[in-house]
Order: sequence, then C-alpha cells, then structure tokens
Amino acid sequence: MNRILIFYLIYCCFNLVEIIVYTIYAKLLINHLLDMGIKIYGSVIYGVSGFFFGNFVSFTSFSYAFLALNHQALLLYFYFTIFIFLNSALLIPFSKKPYLILGFLLPLIFEFLFVLKNFDLFARKIIFQRNKKLGSNLKLKRALNIRSMTMVTRTVAYIYIYRMLFANFVAGEVYPKQSHKNNYLLHSLIGIDLLCSLYEKYENKIIKTISWLCVLGISIFIMMVMILKWHCMKRFDKIRMGQDLARMIIYFCFTTYDFYILGSGLKEYHRTYNV
Repeated sequence: MNRILIFYLIYCCFNLVEIIVYTIYAKLLINHLLDMGIKIYGSVIYGVSGFFFGNFVSFTSFSYAFLALNHQALLLYFYFTIFIFLNSALLIPFSKKPYLILGFLLPLIFEFLFVLKNFDLFARKIIFQRNKKLGSNLKLKRALNIRSMTMVTRTVAYIYIYRMLFANFVAGEVYPKQSHKNNYLLHSLIGIDLLCSLYEKYENKIIKTISWLCVLGISIFIMMVMILKWHCMKRFDKIRMGQDLARMIIYFCFTTYDFYILGSGLKEYHRTYNV
C-alpha cells in the first residue's frame, strides 16, 4: 500500500479514537447532570458541541490540505488543533472524570506528533505547488504567509465567539432583546470586519484601517467585559473569555502586520492567478 495512504489512514484512526472517547465522556457528563436534576447549561453545550465542531473542522481542513495541496487549510488544521488541546487541557481540573479527558487528549497529542513527524511526506508537495507560483519573490512569500495566518486567526476567533452564543441559545440562557442590547457593539464590529475582509485582496488602505480598528475594538470590548465581570464570572467563563481574548490578540497582531505589508505585491498576485 502507498506510504502516503497509510499515513492518512493512521491519521483517521487517531481521529476516530478521539471521537469515541469524547462521546463516552459527554454521555457520562450529561447523564450525571440529569441524575442530579440539574438543567444542562450553556457551558456544557459549548464544550460538547465545540469539541465535535472543532474536530470536524480540523479533520476537514487536514483532509482538504492533504488532497488539494492547500496550505491555508493546513494552517487552519494546526491552529484549530492547538486550541482544542489547550481548551480541553484547561478543563481537566474542573472535570468530573479527568481520566476520560486524558483518554481523548492523548490520541490528539499522538496525532499531532504523528503529523509533525511525517510533515515532509505530504507538506513537500504543498510547498512545491505554492513556490511554483511565487518563484523566488521572498517579499511576496512573506506577505502571503501573513495574509494566510490573518485569515486563519480571523476564522477561528469568530467561530469561537459565536459558538458560545449558539450554546447559550440552545440552553435557553439567551434572551434576544437583552442580548441584542448588550452585544450590539460587539456584533457590529465583527460584521464590519467580516465585510472588510471580503475586499482584502484589493489592498485598500482605508478598508484595512477600518478592519484594524474593528479588531482593536473587539479586543478592548472583551477585555473590559472580563475586568468588569471577573468577580461574578464562573471559572469556566473565565477560561473561555481568556481564550477568546488570546485569540483576538493573536488575530490583532497578524492584522497589524498585514496592514504593515500593504503593497507587497498581493494585489498583482490575486489578479494574475484569480484567487
């Protein structure tokens, strides 16, 4: 059998083990809450739905990168996998059955190390295809790397923010009028930034400035909420908001660098290859 195919099948096996063990953990956790007569709250739905959604995105990203030789999908896989690991690891001290969390964290660690060990096996083709288009233009390569990471960090940051909103809505903890009133500024800034991101390839300074200001505003908003509500927040919410802030700061750093490299040839690159 082809070595590359064996590598992908082993990766799929690691992924399957993670899903099976986490399904067992989620079932035990939900049954425990129901037996105690406790309503399933938003943080539980956030954690359970988040793992399966994150696992789906990371698996799909890696598969797309592997089959279509797409470097952005590969970056998304690494970034998502790291945050899945960090989120799960931080919840171990507060878990009812920590050994079950370790049961799916260990396959995740082995999967990540396995991918890194065999990185050259599949990444060589991805890098070759990309360099074939770019040639020896190091400035353009650096600009594309930053732009790709900006897109990845944006995607992950906003997915996690809206994931909590979805979890609270399912759990019945969101009241539309109150939520709209309290979070209008946050959702407006996110909407403006996403709208600006549609025109990234045109390398317009005004659009990039608006995007940069929106990301800065979102980061400050999350920071202020954490400061003002820290004393009355649950431990899980502190961890979640801390991670949201960390993701936004990372996104802000890449957005700042992306603004700095305007005029590096990205506009001509998009026009030439129609991407």
